[in-house]
Amino acid sequence: DNRSFAVDFILDDDNWVVKVKTSVDKLRPMLRFTNSYDGSCRTSGHFGFFREICTNGLHVAHSKIGFSVKHRGNIAEVVIPEIRELVGRFLDNEFYSIHKKFEVLAEKPISDLSDFVKVTAERFKLFQFECSEKNPDPSLKARLVIDTITQESKMLDSIPNFWQGYNAFNALLHGKLKKTFEAQKHLDEKIFEYLVTV
Repeated sequence: DNRSFAVDFILDDDNWVVKVKTSVDKLRPMLRFTNSYDGSCRTSGHFGFFREICTNGLHVAHSKIGFSVKHRGNIAEVVIPEIRELVGRFLDNEFYSIHKKFEVLAEKPISDLSDFVKVTAERFKLFQFECSEKNPDPSLKARLVIDTITQESKMLDSIPNFWQGYNAFNALLHGKLKKTFEAQKHLDEKIFEYLVTV
């Protein structure tokens, strides 16, 4: 929706940094605000993560702690006083439990990279894996996900795993696919939960 916009705030206190498997793969809590230019939607916010090593810099696995307020008057007067409490609740309740799920993903190796990308893309109807019916080579979007996983595994000196796979789909979802912020959030959550449990 071109009437909406999002602003991300990264919480840079080093006490809140978590690492996934390696000391280089760092994540920080992030708060995303979404709003509209014309007042057509409520101001809302939710927590996610900023992943420093990621190629697009942004990593979001949304938490259940968030807020939504009607767009009237000065939103800062309503939201800002609640931020400290929201951050506290997120860190106490969800931040580290979500981090454990990241570790679960990092421990799951991808045995067949093309198959992993094809199955995940088709399950969520993200894109067609093949270029066309006559050309079975990976499509541009499929190649982008495969290349991102391959580059990250080299950068982190590891074999490709579900954590890198999730992040590659996340980068595509937030960077290349034309989806509303709400659709991105919804798909991100579904992909994440699917990969954790598959």
